[in-house]
This record gives sequence, structure tokens and C-alpha cells, in this order.
Amino acid sequence: MNNELQEILTEKSESSKDDLRTEEQWRCENEDFFILLQSDIIKKAKAHDEASHKNKKMYIRTAIPAMVAPILLTNLSIFCSSQTNEYIQPIGLSLVGIINVFQTILNFSKKKEIHNLYAGKYMELYNEIEKVLIRRKKHRDPFDVTLERITTRKQNLDDGAPYL
Repeated sequence: MNNELQEILTEKSESSKDDLRTEEQWRCENEDFFILLQSDIIKKAKAHDEASHKNKKMYIRTAIPAMVAPILLTNLSIFCSSQTNEYIQPIGLSLVGIINVFQTILNFSKKKEIHNLYAGKYMELYNEIEKVLIRRKKHRDPFDVTLERITTRKQNLDDGAPYL
């Protein structure tokens, strides 16, 4: 039994010799790749930020009339004759209903939040690359490990990001 254990340990020690790893060194081309990646990331972050602002404006443009119209219609009914109210109120309330349906279907507030979230996530990735590049080469993680981490994270962001 002792001989069997020694044979297993010998096999393990011999098989572990093949796991020597050589790290890919940082070169100018590697840094250039990350700089190009940063420019792509910043474009996407800005695009999501613009989409967030656009959706916020659309939300405000549809929310204010939907809130103000019922108040105006109520006050208008106090001062107008009953014959005029007969036409104004149904038309006004129909308009408010149409605006609310428009808001519900297009959901500007949710789109604003999601685009804003992804703009922030892209900027976090941009800053992470900036932190890698600002370090001296001898203090950086190996290039291949950093490349895998950054590109995987960017791919996940691209896959999950809402349509622009």
C-alpha cells in the first residue's frame, strides 16, 4: 500500500511540471489596444447618457400635460356653462387618457434609468482601464489576464445594454 501511495505522489509531482506559465508582457501594441477600447467605451457611455437625457425630456413633456389637464378641466368646469362642459370635459379627459397610454407603452422613465445605469457602467470600465494604463508596466497585472478581464466585462456590458 505504501508503494502505491508513492507511485501516485510521483505521478502527481511529474504531471504538475507541465503547468509552468509564462505571462505575456506589456508592449506598446497592447497599450494601444486598450486606448482604442477606451475610445469605444467613451462613445458608448456618451450615447447612453444622451439617450437618458432624451428619455427624461420626453417623460417630462408627456407627464406635465397629463397632470395639468385634469386640474385645468376641473377649474374650467366651475366657470363655464354646463353646455360647454359637455364637450370640453370628455375631449380633455380623452386627451389625458391618450397621453397616459403613450407614457405607459413607451415607458420613458424606465428607459431613462436604464440608459443612465449603462452610461455609468461604461464609465466605470473606462476608469478601470485608465487605472491599468497609469501604472508602470512592472506593477501591472499580466497583460493576458488583464485583457481577458476587461474584454469579458466589455462584452457583458455590450450584450446587456439597451438598444440605442
